[in-house]
Amino acid sequence: MRSVEDENILKDICDSNGINYNALHRNHNGIDSNVQVLEMFFSGLPRLITLQSFPNLIKLVIVNQNIERIEGLETCINLQELWITESKLTQIEGLNRCIHLQRLYLYANAIKTIERLDGLQRLEHLWLNENLITKIEGLSGAKHLKDLNLASNQIKFIGTSLAENTELQVLNLADNKISSFQDITILTALPKLRNIAFSDPVYGAKSPVASMANYHVHILYHLPHLEYIDGLHISTRQVAEQAEATVTKKKMWYHMKSKTLEREYDEFEIRLKQLRKKNEHVPEEHTRLLMKCLQHYKQELHVPETNHRARTATGDHNKREKFEKQIELLRQRLVIWQNILNSLNVQYDIAHFILLQQKAQLASRIQLELISGGNIRFEEGTVNDVWYNAAKDLLLSRFCSAIYNRYNITGIKIHRITRLFNRPKKLQFDHSLDFILDDEEDSAKTKSIQSKLEYLFYNTQPLRRDQNNHMHQFTTIESICEHGFPNTDIYKQLNHEEAVTFSNSLAVCDYPRIEQAGSHNRDKYRFGSVLLAKVYIGSSTTAQAKELPFPEYKADSSITPKNYPNYASLSRHVSFPERIVSKTEHCDCGAQQQQWFIFDPLHAYAEYIIEYEYLFSVANNTLSDQISRIKLGKMDETTVTTYVDEINHDNYILPSKDDELPPKINELTEESLLQITHEKTLSNIIELNLACCNLQSIKILSNLKNLRSLNLAFNDLVKLDDLCYFYSLESIDLSYNKLITLDGIKGLTKLTYFIATNNFLKKSLDEILILKRYCPNILNLDLRGNPFDKLESYRARTLALLPTLVAIDGTNVTPDEREQAEQCQPDQSCSLDNLILHSRTYPHRPRDLRSYFIAKYYDIYTNDPLGVHQPKIDDTYWMSKVTSLCLNNIYLTHLPDLSNMLCLRWASFDNNCLIKIQGLEGLVKLEELSVENNFLTALDGIENLSNLSRLNVSRNDITDINGHIINNLIKLSYLAIDHNRLHSLAKLSGCLTLIELYAGNNLIKNIRDIFHLKTLSNLLILDLWGNPICHEADKYRLFIIYHLKTLRAFDGFAVEIQESGEAREAFGGKLTPDFIVEKLGHSDFSDIKNLELPQSSIRGVELNAQFPALKCINLEHNQLTNFSGLIHLPNLKVLCLNYNRVESILHRPTKPRLDHRGKPIIENVDNRIVLENLEVLHLAYNNISDLAALQLNKIPSLRSLFLQGNEITKVEGLEALRNLRELVLDKNKIRVITETSFFYQTNLVELHLEENRIRELAFFDRMIKLEKLFLGSNKIPETIEIERLNQLLCLNELSFINNPVSRKSSYRFFVMHKLPQIQILDEQLISEEERFRAEVYYAENLQQNVSSANLSEYFPGFLTTNQQPPQQSQLLQQQQQQQQQQQPMRINQIAFNDGFGSSFLIDQIRHRQMQIRAAAANINNPNGKMNNAHLFNEINHERKKLGRKIFQIHLTLQFAAEKRCSNQDELIETYEKMMLKLYKNDDWPKQEQLNKIFPYVSETIYLNGLNIRDEIFYKSFFISNFYRTNFVYIGIAMYQHKNFSARCVLYGSANNFTSNHQRILRLLYILISCGIILLSLIICSIINDRRQAKLKQEIMDDKHTIVPKKSVTVFIDRDRKSSSKRGDINRMTMARLDSMTDNERSSAVHSFSQSSK
Repeated sequence: MRSVEDENILKDICDSNGINYNALHRNHNGIDSNVQVLEMFFSGLPRLITLQSFPNLIKLVIVNQNIERIEGLETCINLQELWITESKLTQIEGLNRCIHLQRLYLYANAIKTIERLDGLQRLEHLWLNENLITKIEGLSGAKHLKDLNLASNQIKFIGTSLAENTELQVLNLADNKISSFQDITILTALPKLRNIAFSDPVYGAKSPVASMANYHVHILYHLPHLEYIDGLHISTRQVAEQAEATVTKKKMWYHMKSKTLEREYDEFEIRLKQLRKKNEHVPEEHTRLLMKCLQHYKQELHVPETNHRARTATGDHNKREKFEKQIELLRQRLVIWQNILNSLNVQYDIAHFILLQQKAQLASRIQLELISGGNIRFEEGTVNDVWYNAAKDLLLSRFCSAIYNRYNITGIKIHRITRLFNRPKKLQFDHSLDFILDDEEDSAKTKSIQSKLEYLFYNTQPLRRDQNNHMHQFTTIESICEHGFPNTDIYKQLNHEEAVTFSNSLAVCDYPRIEQAGSHNRDKYRFGSVLLAKVYIGSSTTAQAKELPFPEYKADSSITPKNYPNYASLSRHVSFPERIVSKTEHCDCGAQQQQWFIFDPLHAYAEYIIEYEYLFSVANNTLSDQISRIKLGKMDETTVTTYVDEINHDNYILPSKDDELPPKINELTEESLLQITHEKTLSNIIELNLACCNLQSIKILSNLKNLRSLNLAFNDLVKLDDLCYFYSLESIDLSYNKLITLDGIKGLTKLTYFIATNNFLKKSLDEILILKRYCPNILNLDLRGNPFDKLESYRARTLALLPTLVAIDGTNVTPDEREQAEQCQPDQSCSLDNLILHSRTYPHRPRDLRSYFIAKYYDIYTNDPLGVHQPKIDDTYWMSKVTSLCLNNIYLTHLPDLSNMLCLRWASFDNNCLIKIQGLEGLVKLEELSVENNFLTALDGIENLSNLSRLNVSRNDITDINGHIINNLIKLSYLAIDHNRLHSLAKLSGCLTLIELYAGNNLIKNIRDIFHLKTLSNLLILDLWGNPICHEADKYRLFIIYHLKTLRAFDGFAVEIQESGEAREAFGGKLTPDFIVEKLGHSDFSDIKNLELPQSSIRGVELNAQFPALKCINLEHNQLTNFSGLIHLPNLKVLCLNYNRVESILHRPTKPRLDHRGKPIIENVDNRIVLENLEVLHLAYNNISDLAALQLNKIPSLRSLFLQGNEITKVEGLEALRNLRELVLDKNKIRVITETSFFYQTNLVELHLEENRIRELAFFDRMIKLEKLFLGSNKIPETIEIERLNQLLCLNELSFINNPVSRKSSYRFFVMHKLPQIQILDEQLISEEERFRAEVYYAENLQQNVSSANLSEYFPGFLTTNQQPPQQSQLLQQQQQQQQQQQPMRINQIAFNDGFGSSFLIDQIRHRQMQIRAAAANINNPNGKMNNAHLFNEINHERKKLGRKIFQIHLTLQFAAEKRCSNQDELIETYEKMMLKLYKNDDWPKQEQLNKIFPYVSETIYLNGLNIRDEIFYKSFFISNFYRTNFVYIGIAMYQHKNFSARCVLYGSANNFTSNHQRILRLLYILISCGIILLSLIICSIINDRRQAKLKQEIMDDKHTIVPKKSVTVFIDRDRKSSSKRGDINRMTMARLDSMTDNERSSAVHSFSQSSK
């Protein structure tokens, strides 16, 4: 029966929901099964009653009632939705029978704990917001929970309480106290989470984590599938991808910092080992001497190894006693030195431990920065920081030497001060102060807030045995840096005061640590650290002064918040007992020492971490004492112990030299063995001592089959090939030999005691494996004093491979070591149980910032409490599901069978004994592989792993990388290959996807190896520190930064913008050997002949004599101001520097140096000659204005100089260029040619002065050999200036184009008349008709003075002189008119290789002349000379072969004579002999024959660039001075195969007086020739077009046309006005051709033979 109150409540429920209470009792007997929903709002319902009247109730809503408990729902078994909100509930209860409940809303109550929800397995929605919950718990049973709202509670940590709620989709944690990003990381276990909120405007305030920097980035990285964050919709996936990219870069950066830290402390350890080695040198050396003496004396006494006191029947008794005493003294000294060595080992272990501690501390800080998303940062201070000096001064001011005098501490040295930025804790600290300010009503108190802030010291109290280690870790400095100061409850559980204890004295904070370590163990407390915190004291009271409990600190249990409820802190004065305070020191520190006890941890903020070292008055000179100097690299002789006293003691008993201990046995024979062992047969020898015998071989010992003990110490053994099959041998001593390997030991199955100390064994793994194979029963092993690799793991590795050992290096094996070694045995480490233990089946990468190597992460940080991702052994196919495998630190010598792990993606095999990688060929899905700290010698076995993106093979013995293998890893982005033995990085050039490369501590010596990394366009992080290049290369860091411009971090430090600028300044625009290696791809400088580097932004040149074969350099379009860096190239011949900024050859200072009076210092003039072999120099378009300042006098070897396109106004500074043959000064501003301009250029052959401002042609007469003169586009006004050139007898080509004088009507006739030697004028060949017209123009006055006698002179190739009859004038005029209408013939091109000449007759004639010359020059002439008879026979043979025309004989003779003569006189003499012998008086050609055969063209002879034809004919009386020769220039081009050709220079001459009849015949001949030439031109053009089309097709088809060796193309320079052709360094000028030696010239036959296809 219901009570009256229950009936009233039920009546109110019915009334609120429209249910007739009376009808309910009258018609339904108090039960209404149709009611499914009940709602109660704001009715003041006191409590819940049983709702059995509504058995089918599905939804119950109760809002804003006075309900304090959940009850009466036992009958509501069908209830699916329950709302009890805005009530007074304090706990969750009464829901056990509501098994169908899906929605539970209990927000706005006073619930403190989540509990009693295990039975609600169908629960999907749970709202517990606006309660008093402090911890998430009790939800493991809600497997189907999808929506969880815990906003506005007191939750600080998420923890792993939601790991089983894998169906969770919506989570609201706004307005809580969550402040760590690690809680977000934990949520990665919820794969279906799509909506999360740490900040929600509905609930007002947000959780502290939402105020942290990088909050959204952190969430999106860890939860990439989120759709809503804090109520904001994520519209695209690009946001999550960008967040992941940002975090990935952060992970790379902090991983690099970790690697840098590791590298830095590796260097410290190496220095520590070096210092240890130096300190051990003297003890080891004296130990060696003592041991050697001991062995010698034992041999003298024949003392067996087993009992050194045993006596023999023979020998002198007194002598024996003397030896025994000496032996005893030696043993005592050995014990002393051994104790010294043991002490050094202990010191090294302590110092090494200190370094490891410091390294771990800094590594944890780096990791903390990463996982906090930068919200916790550590900034290391420097002396330039104000806060650093302030913290330092504060600590030094709080150091009291009177207190520390007890420990012999006289001072303190600060090593590091780090400023801590903890954003969430700083926000909490500031919020607590703001809260205090809001509560303060008195304005005076508000102003005094700042005065209540103090900087106080905090130090962790040492852990005592009775304390909880787990609780103690929350009080450490590392934990406080991350989580802040813990609650006072934790201090209470540790038996400390129930408050956070601070002090203003360093001694008060640190003395418990010193006392616990022991004042005599100074190495344990030498280094310390203390927190300097900003503390708000607030309302404080003072407790009674107290003397500190000493030596162990004991807490005051009366200090609790309960005892001081109205105060925020408590202070008290403390002092040390008088017995420990030095009375000699007078200070008032004791009166100022105080302790503060802060009851609220939020009132303290840790701001600085100070790391210091105590300085002692008496130095022990231990290795720990030197750690500070080790870090600074300041190790000198003062850090090494001298052991003077011990050495003096040894001098009394040790011989002065090793020679005083002669070997006992001079020769090892059977007789000597029997003699020293006193045995009759070798088979009886059981023990044998052969120490100190200088043995190099023990082959004779193979007969001692019963030998049990063998001593071979102090010998010269290198190998042990003869130490095999001693089946009875039990003990052997091989110390102090020269062993480099134990290979050779075989069959020592009974060996139990093996000593091989102080040898030269390096490969520890190889030696241990040999002993494991051939000495299976060994028990005692001593290999000390060998230069083993990987000594840090040597002992554990040896015990793992030789588990039977009981002692290693004189130290017994402990039970813990043996237990660990048993776990590393193959039957344990490779067992299925162990594989399953270290395997995981996670399908995705962990979203954790600590997971840089995934396999290691899953093995250490397992976030799988239910073991969902742990393989099950009862699953037959468990191996095929494994994705992660970590088999580290189990000393595997080979990998287990992993062929069935087809889905393996991440694997780690660090710290094992692997020699090579085998068994991974089929694991094609592998993405990450780590084989760090093994014994790999090559990178094999991974060529099939095309999906591999991360590879770690650091700390191995790899000497080379297989380029084919590394190129197959097409996705590789991370490669760690540091601490190996690599010599080059060349094989990494094909790894184009590489982003991170760690290759430090290898053997890379050539800094040019980094050029192979320029192809890695994605490379961002590079570490090469520890290689020889770091110390040998100049400006090493800047060099790498300049050449690898994509780098963002190098050698552990970010690449700053300033560094990039400095790198560009140091290496940018410099032509260096490194620059050439980068361009050419090789460093074989001795074979480089040509260097093409145009448009390379070169600003300077730094080349040296490394380029002996370099002859041609093209540096056009760069930024050079001088080329002083090229003066060391001895064989340079051609240099092109067009379009630069060259001002001088050598560098000239912009400002003169001044003395102390401010006057310029007169320096010595540099008159040295440079570039002794340079012949061609191009300096066009360099804005050169001062030719004298160019310093051309330093290059007297120049033959061709190109200076067009500059600002030159005066020709000067050419005095030393006396060998100059070609000079180009076009496009300058030259106005006048002075007397000294070309005074010394007597050898000049070609001169270009076009586009200047020249008005006069004075002072050209010194250039007597000038053949070509180009003066176009100047300002020459009158023809009288042209007459000044009549002294240039060799001039054959002249140009006055675009001058005022060239516009005169009689200009060409005047030049032909005054300068009859000119063959080409204004780029047009002077034809015979033009010359004829000029003769007519100037003939009238000349004919009156000429004799009418006919000349009957005959000479080869020329016409006789006849007076022109007057009656032929009319015919002459007609001929002139016809010639004017006809286009002048002009030589275009002769392409001899094609086998076709030009279409003009004169070209065909020249082609024939070259063939004749070729034949005459190369017939049976290996030595360059032959007798005349043989020569004439060959000439006749060639004449018959080529034709019988008489003029060919002249040409042949001329060329043959030129070829075989070395000087001018010899040539003239030879030519005379040949002419006189060949032509008799009757054989001279008649004039008619010459007119028919060779009317216009003849040949001239050159020797060394001089025209000697006139001298020959003048001396031979063949020609008169009346005749002048005219020359036709044929340019010579250099083919791409760098071969050269002889030149062919021809001239034409004509008589001044010719009959009209002869002229008509000539005109007719020309017209006929023109018709023939035109027809030939058409045919040749068609043929050439076909051949060019065929050649083009071959090039398109990538077929190579075979060009004969030394073939060239000869062409006419049609456009002499073009500066581009004159600036072409491939153009072969006449001057350059003449400078060549005969060896450089090519054979004419080969030069002009037809190309074969």
